[in-house]
Amino acid sequence: QCVPPAMKRAGITEYVKLVPYGEEKELAVPRRLVLFMKDHARRDVFSFVAKELKPCVADALRRSAARFQRDGQALPDTVIAYLPRQKRTVRMVGHDQAKELARALSAVTGIPIAGLLSRVRRTDTQKGLSAAERMKNLSGAFAAEGAAGLRALLVDDVVTTGAGMVHGAKALMRAGAAEVLAVS
Repeated sequence: QCVPPAMKRAGITEYVKLVPYGEEKELAVPRRLVLFMKDHARRDVFSFVAKELKPCVADALRRSAARFQRDGQALPDTVIAYLPRQKRTVRMVGHDQAKELARALSAVTGIPIAGLLSRVRRTDTQKGLSAAERMKNLSGAFAAEGAAGLRALLVDDVVTTGAGMVHGAKALMRAGAAEVLAVS
């Protein structure tokens, strides 16, 4: 799949998304699904989405493995990481939808979850911010530990402008990740 330029500059080599997300009428079902995941911690819904993502993730991992092989490098261990929500948001909503999606993806792929990312500062809500404002808002919001030498599938429930993925990937790369693949 096509990796948006800002995500590519952050070190993301693959971007797997189930469906586009937006306001358009033809996207009503995906939009409702994403909004449902944000408001409800129903495992069956996260499991459904993870099962739909599985073949696309497998394809991305095959392309990744081919790049490592072509470059004569050993294939690194693969883990699933996720963009953590702010504690106040989790308290308000009752769950972290990116973490729930990561858990469901782990269950269907067998790839372990690693809590590599943490929030290191509070941020404003992204809703209503422009792409540039979102990027600035999340700058320095994430830190990573334990990513050295790993191939990380970075999971978020939805990517609107890519700001979260960009800053999450930057943190993972600074922590020594061998590769970051984005999944939403």
